[in-house]
Amino acid sequence: MRYLVVISAVWCLSEGFRIDYRTSTEAAPEEKGEPLILTSYIQNGSISSGREASKVKPLVDGIVSYSGFFTVNSSSNGNLFFWYFPAENTPEEAPVMLWLQGGPGGSSMYGLFLEHGPMRLTEDFQLEKRPTRWTQNIHMIYVDNPVGTGFSFSDRQGYSKTEDQVSTNLYESLTQFFQLFPELVKNEFFVAGESYAGKYVPALADKIHRENPTAEVKINLKGLAIGDGVVDPMPMLGHTMADKPVFEVQNELSADHIDARFHHNLERQRQPKTEIELILNQYLNRADVQKQIHANGVDYDWLNFDVLNLLDKYDWNTPVTPWVEQLLSHCRILYYNGKIDNLIDYKSTEKFVNTLKWSGSEEFRTAKMTDWTVQGENAGNFKTGGNLTLVQVNKAGHMVPEDQPKWAYEMINKFVKNEPLM
Repeated sequence: MRYLVVISAVWCLSEGFRIDYRTSTEAAPEEKGEPLILTSYIQNGSISSGREASKVKPLVDGIVSYSGFFTVNSSSNGNLFFWYFPAENTPEEAPVMLWLQGGPGGSSMYGLFLEHGPMRLTEDFQLEKRPTRWTQNIHMIYVDNPVGTGFSFSDRQGYSKTEDQVSTNLYESLTQFFQLFPELVKNEFFVAGESYAGKYVPALADKIHRENPTAEVKINLKGLAIGDGVVDPMPMLGHTMADKPVFEVQNELSADHIDARFHHNLERQRQPKTEIELILNQYLNRADVQKQIHANGVDYDWLNFDVLNLLDKYDWNTPVTPWVEQLLSHCRILYYNGKIDNLIDYKSTEKFVNTLKWSGSEEFRTAKMTDWTVQGENAGNFKTGGNLTLVQVNKAGHMVPEDQPKWAYEMINKFVKNEPLM
């Protein structure tokens, strides 16, 4: 199956599809108000007013955040939704990280609420502070990308077909973000994501690297982190998992069930599970929640199939190798994979990184995989050569931070600090 969407069987029901398209002519329901578009504040130089307007009334005590929309393409009414959570510790020096979900067309609210954001959504629609939140030491920005995904909206003609279009819109949103929060421009910046974001992340990083020399807002790009990511099509072919216990679990299950819930590791498929993605949709479509996060009147759907279909048709075969090889000479790159990911297996990622040609190629290829332990637990193994690190995470499927939050927290913090995992 080519589609990389993280989707449950429940989305096959008609309720899971968004049929009407948001356009500039659609009026938001009067009682809900309008979404907060911050671009005009920036253009008018009203930075303080824009920041104040974007501040979110805490949904969980002690969690400070800002949210709203940046217009990235006025001709097609293209607006990207962001939700920013400042670092809790040493915010003056803490790195800044942009998180992008995959799909394509999957909302980054999944990563926020279900993987590593400061708050997690429970099955009874309650929010609680996440113990392994990445925001403890990192400024986290979650963006619904591309336009049309999640809360982000656009006229249909503005939907992206290529990585160039995706990265152009993302770059525009980042420049506006750093104008709204200029104190963060000097901080180290990282781009991270998973699954189909294996394309978004290097494409955006390449865009930043090319624009920086002449840009008014120079982004301090230091690294990329890609989890279970899409790479070039060819390395992803011809590999199957030979792990016998995993095969036996797989054999117990129907193919339909695996296709419906492939984003979780196979061991968990045998356990009853609430459709948490459906809960996420219901929660983020509540009028009171949308009012608090300045997304008034915007239809939220965690997955947009129109975005998915366009990128699958026009973008799937776009190679990421040229971007990654170029970037390895300038910044650190982390590729990590769940050991029992049934969609993008570790061997595909390993084959891809071993074929990269750059100044540290030989050092990386000859490096030995080393056991990785976290607080005495066998978390997986890794190797580093030059600016490139490869990690295999034990007992994790397609969404490593969801399956192994403690280990993912340790991994990402070591990476941004440029410290070895061991």
